[in-house]
Amino acid sequence: LDAREAAARERMQMEASHLSELSSLRAQLQRASGEAEAATGERAAALVRAAHSQSQLRAAERAAAAAAAEADTRRDGLEEEARGARAEAEAAAAEVARLNSVLNERGVQVAILTETVEAMSGGGDAEARIASLSAQLSAAQAVQARLSRRLHEQQAAAEASLAHRRRLEAALAEARGGERSLRAEV
Repeated sequence: LDAREAAARERMQMEASHLSELSSLRAQLQRASGEAEAATGERAAALVRAAHSQSQLRAAERAAAAAAAEADTRRDGLEEEARGARAEAEAAAAEVARLNSVLNERGVQVAILTETVEAMSGGGDAEARIASLSAQLSAAQAVQARLSRRLHEQQAAAEASLAHRRRLEAALAEARGGERSLRAEV
């Protein structure tokens, strides 16, 4: 009987040991299953975050491309405006040069008429001629004064046009710098 009891006890101890081992393995399996579920949840959350980041990146790329296109358009407009201002400044400079030339001619005419009037008034024989030359001198002086005023107006316009051109060139340089920084960001 003792041998049977000993064998039965040994079997019971082995079964208890197997049950304990089985219980321990089940607990490990449950922990591993919980960890696997947690990892799956974290992976899903990471995929959602990655998709959101990709969406934000695409939106930022679109915004940068739109800003670069706007900078290109602005730069083109400023370049066109600068070309127009340059042409206006060149035209104003040419008009100033022409008016200077006309003014110099009128100055010479006034000087000649003044000398003629002075020379004739000393002779005393041609008062009608003196009156005529005096009238011509007055007319020439009026033309000279008008041309001088117009010359000053044209010079002021040319200076304003040049200042406008410089402002446009500065704005163009700024737009190009902004465009370069936008392109660098993209």
